[in-house]
Amino acid sequence: MASATLRRYWNRLRRSLAGTPVGFVYSPGYRVDLGGSPYDPERAERILTFLLTEGLISKDNVFRPRRASLQDLRLAHSAAYLEGLRDPETLTAILGVEVRDEVYQQALQAQRLAVGGTLLATRHALRRNSVTVNLGGGFHHARPEAGRGFCIFN
Repeated sequence: MASATLRRYWNRLRRSLAGTPVGFVYSPGYRVDLGGSPYDPERAERILTFLLTEGLISKDNVFRPRRASLQDLRLAHSAAYLEGLRDPETLTAILGVEVRDEVYQQALQAQRLAVGGTLLATRHALRRNSVTVNLGGGFHHARPEAGRGFCIFN
C-alpha cells in the first residue's frame, strides 16, 4: 500500500479519535526469524518505522514493554503447559516449523515480550484513557493447556 494511502487512513483514524491520546508498544525483541514460517518477523518494526518516518507519531508515543512474568503467564496457562515448554518439540508443534536450538529461547522471550506488551497497552489505555496498540500483539490462539497457530501464550 502506498505511503499516501496509509497517510490518508491514519489521518481519518486520527480525526475519529480527536482528543484521545494514541500510543504504541514496541520492542526490538519482538523480532524473531523462525525460518520457513509465514510469520513476518519484521511486521511490527516496519509499522513503527513508517509511523515515525512519516511524522505521524513521535518517539514520545512509543512505550517499551517488559517480558510477562511467569506469574502473569500462569493467569492464562496451566503449570503443566508452561513446564512442557521446556521441550523444544513443544514449540515445533505450536509454530509448525522446526525450532532450532539458537531460536528456541528467542521465540519464547519474544512471545513473553508480546504478552508484556499487551499488558502494558491495557494499563496505558485504562490509566490514561487512551488508545494504545501493542505492535507485537495478535497472538491469541493459545489455550490454557496448549499453544497453537504460532501462539505460544495468550
